[in-house]
Amino acid sequence: MRGSASNAAVVAVAMRWTDRLLGVLSVAILARLLTPADFGIIAMASLALGVIEVVLNMGVAAALLQNPHATQEHYDTAWTLRMIQAGATALLAVAAIPFATAYFSEPRLGPVLLVLAASTMISGLENTGVVTFQRDFRAGRDFQYVFFKRLIGLVATLLLAVVFRSYWAMVSGMVLTSVAGVLLSYRLSDMRPRLGLTRLREILGFSSWMLLRNMAVYFNSSLHTLIVGRHASAATLGSYSMANELAAIPSADLLAPLSRVLLPAFAQVRGDAEALKQRFLLAQGVQVLLALPLCVGMALIAADLVPVFLGSGWDAAVGFLQIASLTFGVTTVAASTGYLLFATGRARLSLVSPMLQLAIFCVVVSAFATRIDAEFVVRARLVASLGALVDFLVMVKLALPGLRYGEIVRGLWRPAVAVLAMVTAVGLVGEIVPAGTLAGLAAKVGTGAVVYAAAIVVLWMAAGKPTGAEPFLLNWIRRLVESARIRWYSQPS
Repeated sequence: MRGSASNAAVVAVAMRWTDRLLGVLSVAILARLLTPADFGIIAMASLALGVIEVVLNMGVAAALLQNPHATQEHYDTAWTLRMIQAGATALLAVAAIPFATAYFSEPRLGPVLLVLAASTMISGLENTGVVTFQRDFRAGRDFQYVFFKRLIGLVATLLLAVVFRSYWAMVSGMVLTSVAGVLLSYRLSDMRPRLGLTRLREILGFSSWMLLRNMAVYFNSSLHTLIVGRHASAATLGSYSMANELAAIPSADLLAPLSRVLLPAFAQVRGDAEALKQRFLLAQGVQVLLALPLCVGMALIAADLVPVFLGSGWDAAVGFLQIASLTFGVTTVAASTGYLLFATGRARLSLVSPMLQLAIFCVVVSAFATRIDAEFVVRARLVASLGALVDFLVMVKLALPGLRYGEIVRGLWRPAVAVLAMVTAVGLVGEIVPAGTLAGLAAKVGTGAVVYAAAIVVLWMAAGKPTGAEPFLLNWIRRLVESARIRWYSQPS
């Protein structure tokens, strides 16, 4: 990946980490102002609304991203479809209130869903012109849009939480985030979409497969939480949801922002099999090199991270966090497969991985239906995640017939061995430092980072310094330092 795509990937990761830093700080504060039950109520409402949203989601943004010749009429059609979708989602959310409160056995859920339905309608007014920020690799505008939208919502949520000490602070923050998103979308993009459905057939032709894929992905990633919400209290669901949110940080903050670039980056060279293969191998190598140690590391420090970061009252989240982190670590390997399939015109095949994982999960849960609780569900999800590896090996071969499995292994074995070295080192440190303290957490994190980085460098040099993720990142760091040095010396005295 070179040029604008590479730069956009870097900015996208920086954007996500800036966004996550704000989010992490807010969660640390909210966890001390609110209770796990408060977070559980929000999780219930989000799940109920999410089921409706995914069924109606047409994936119009992806349809615009993959179309290099999209015209104003395409954006008008997409904007109109999104408003229709938002209105239908809000109406169904209101109609589903009795069913949701009965399913979760939580009467406080009704008013929350009413407010979130209104928030959904507001979000439907966002300017579809912001999609061009991703499509054209305009990373600066993309950063501004995401960052300021998030910042406004976080500040409002924290202020309200200090005053009310209730889950309503988070609900109000969601509404204000929606309002901010609409205002920023028109402030940052010059496009002014109008009502129209002239390109309906083209967008729905692509979006129909996105709808099926989104449904499969959603239920694969959320069915486990729906089951926990059915069989556990709001407090347990709050701890479970918090653990999953923390466990998802490596994939959400590295893989998700890179994914904002992968689809257009792959689509640029889809006619050149060799170039596409090299981009895929590099993207996967960078993702695994960065995300795998973070996922495994999160599991290693869970017992220290939860009391230090969340405070008292969150002990139940420790076990959930350990298993969930390993689950995300397994799926790291196959993170970019779906975008490769979309870029090569095999959108239908992208359904296989989430469907396979969902099927495995359902089989495991059904086989032990009498043992269902939160601890069992999080372990069943780890087992199901192994299906992603099976699908990965098959799908990349279909998308890239010239790709050899040995080429994939060459980009994965060094991070895997380095992670084993990291696990050993952190385990030894854990025998020395006190558990559940800031000093112990800092010692484990520092040791893990140093050992992993050193192991990667040693293994890369021992392998003959092959091309791939390591030299790509080293060259980028070198260019970044050189650029900073030039800017420093060019400043007027």
